[in-house]
Amino acid sequence: MFFHEFLRIKMKIRDRNLGIRKVRVADLEDAPWNFRTHPQPQKEALAGVVSELGWYGYPDVYETPDGLLRIADGHLRKALLIERYGPDTEIEVNVTDFDEADARKATLTKDPLAAMAEADAAKLDALLREVQTSEPAVSAMLAELAAETGIIPPDFQPVGIDEQGRLDEKAKVKCPECGHEF
Repeated sequence: MFFHEFLRIKMKIRDRNLGIRKVRVADLEDAPWNFRTHPQPQKEALAGVVSELGWYGYPDVYETPDGLLRIADGHLRKALLIERYGPDTEIEVNVTDFDEADARKATLTKDPLAAMAEADAAKLDALLREVQTSEPAVSAMLAELAAETGIIPPDFQPVGIDEQGRLDEKAKVKCPECGHEF
């Protein structure tokens, strides 16, 4: 046996997930330290995705010393479910073995880690051309993603001839030496 195989066998991943549990959404306690705020376009995009795809994924929670389930990640999803479907709606959550310090670190690091990912422009462009949505907020979110990565959104429509002529007009520039305008 090679040394690296020995290490691979001996070292086990530290799995913090205890399991999936179905809970009443209103019984989930918000983390008081959650620093994320959610602008209206994000709320509308999440509502649009849930409308088109349904509910999927699991908010991450941990059990507090007094037995409550507290959200480490998923505050906006909880708020949306209560608003749209009521407080008695049941969802599945990922119960972790976090303590409060671990939950704080998870809250602080999960989204920034995801945000560090970069986009393969060609694959993103192909995916944007393939996927269709009827939700305006989802369309806006995807158009913003395309713009941020330098991809022209697939539904880009050229402007009319009159507007194009106006867009082609150049602002006049004045020579600082002779005063001539170009």
